[in-house]
Amino acid sequence: MRGSSVTTVAAPETDQQIGTASTHLGERSTLVLLLLLSALTMVVLAALRNQLVLPAGDEPHYLIMSQALERYHSLDLQRVYDAGDYTEFYPRPIWPHTSPGPNGEPLPWHGIGGPVLWLVPFALGGRAGVIAFMVVISLLIVANVFLLARALGVSTRTAFGVGLAFAVGTPILTYSSMSFVEPIGALVCVYALRLLHTNTLRTATCYLSPPAWACCRGCTLDSCSSRRYSSRSCCGGCAATVRPAATSSPQSRLWR
Repeated sequence: MRGSSVTTVAAPETDQQIGTASTHLGERSTLVLLLLLSALTMVVLAALRNQLVLPAGDEPHYLIMSQALERYHSLDLQRVYDAGDYTEFYPRPIWPHTSPGPNGEPLPWHGIGGPVLWLVPFALGGRAGVIAFMVVISLLIVANVFLLARALGVSTRTAFGVGLAFAVGTPILTYSSMSFVEPIGALVCVYALRLLHTNTLRTATCYLSPPAWACCRGCTLDSCSSRRYSSRSCCGGCAATVRPAATSSPQSRLWR
């Protein structure tokens, strides 16, 4: 009798574990299919843009920052402009996007975060390496959109449709083959939303903002690391962080 009762109690638990494992397996399979379909579209667009379209807007200037870091190990962009190194990916004359710094040295107009983050892909493959990096970032956005929808209680099929719509029907697709920092910021934002909707929070404080140098404009790496910036400084936008502080009950969580 005792053995049968143990079997009776254990059977529902085993069935529940099998059902949970099947759900996770189906969710992972759906996510893999979503990423494959998204990657097919993004890779085709990226290859066409890399072969047929020159960098547009401020793209060449972001790439020039990476080129200066990779070739001259500095942010002195004027050396790249003067030497014409940028003709490797932009074979046309280009107006320098620099302005005089505190000591008169030319400093970049644009944020250095993106060029620093994709420096290794640029060193390995030039513009094509940066585009490949942005495709990976865009796929991570799609994956996090899917996982966010699932965290909100949406069915796997609906979450798949939402993720695919984001992949092929929003600017995520356009930016996936361009050298801009916006997709990186979008990935941070979507991941932050996932954290806000998780049932279990980590006790450690979670900092979600980029480091100060990631959005610096008109300042050097040394100045970003040595000075304490206020909201009025060039890196003021990086001062805000997202710090979740959980109280005793999930219903009374306080977010600052």
